[in-house]
Amino acid sequence: MPEPRRCRVSCLIGAVIAVLVPTTFSPGQPAAASAGDWSLTDCLIGERPPTWLGPEDPGIALRAKWHIHNLDPDKAHSYTLQVVWGDPSERLGRTWVNTDEVGAGESRTFDIEADATSETADRLGNGVVPCEIVYLRDDDNRQVTGP
Repeated sequence: MPEPRRCRVSCLIGAVIAVLVPTTFSPGQPAAASAGDWSLTDCLIGERPPTWLGPEDPGIALRAKWHIHNLDPDKAHSYTLQVVWGDPSERLGRTWVNTDEVGAGESRTFDIEADATSETADRLGNGVVPCEIVYLRDDDNRQVTGP
């Protein structure tokens, strides 16, 4: 009868690796979602107010307010988001926004604005329009869970 094989250094290394490396890890696993309580409000279309730059036509703007409460108790985060105005069948405008940092456990409100065409404003007038966030990630490239 053959003698059983004895464990050598490679067996010991394999056993140590098996203990130290968590079994739930996989290289392609997506990062956990970032927690944030947020809302998008005041979605409007209208003329921009005149500025100190001069009497020229200030143009038509799409506006919204984005409120975010960073639920991470340990780290400040900045955010990248894309806001679109209008119905999915007729988009009136869109913009990308990179925010300043929001402190750990803190809340901030950001004013968001995009250009609109005068034809859109003539057709719709000033007032409320639908808008939504179609992309939202934090500075760790994690999708932000929402309201």
